[in-house]
Amino acid sequence: MMKLNARNALTSAASIALVLGMGAIASYADTIALRTLPNQQVTLSGRSGGSQKTPDCGFVSAAPSHLVNVTERINSMTLRVEATGGQPTLLIDGPDGRFCATTTGGNSPEIPGLWMPGLYKISVGDLSGEQHAYSLQISQ
Repeated sequence: MMKLNARNALTSAASIALVLGMGAIASYADTIALRTLPNQQVTLSGRSGGSQKTPDCGFVSAAPSHLVNVTERINSMTLRVEATGGQPTLLIDGPDGRFCATTTGGNSPEIPGLWMPGLYKISVGDLSGEQHAYSLQISQ
């Protein structure tokens, strides 16, 4: 597992660019490119929940928690959230549509699959509107 920061970023022609931040989209500053390698995992962190109620994915912040720019097709990638409490949710809005995963039976929400090129807005929410520390694992 690799903790993501600007100092240990890897680059290649086949890359995922991650734009990270916790404020409004305009405040995202760091762009990090990662090589797409099997068994690679990136961990991001933040606080779940927010003031915006969604119809199916609980409460999220007004701005996405993270932006992921997939620069080329990734045949298999999974996003998984683990929170220190509450009922975390994972909301992804991207080129292929909007997807929500919620906590069921104490499991951590995750969204696996094929990822096409494009910008993905990722929000880590909470069903009851609470806020808790979370980690978001992106694995290939």
